[in-house]
Amino acid sequence: MHPEPTQQQQQQQQQQQQQQQQQQQQQQQQQQQQQQQQQRSGPSHRAGCPRSAIQRAGYK
Repeated sequence: MHPEPTQQQQQQQQQQQQQQQQQQQQQQQQQQQQQQQQQRSGPSHRAGCPRSAIQRAGYK
């Protein structure tokens, strides 16, 4: 008659599942950050280097 250890085992399994979910969320956040950096890199070059934009337009 020891119901306590069985409950503890179930709780440990649930905690492991939660940790796995947290890892997945972290991966998603990293992907979002990478996408934001790519989007920022595009306009930042245009705004930081107006000469390149002028050359693209054809003005010399």
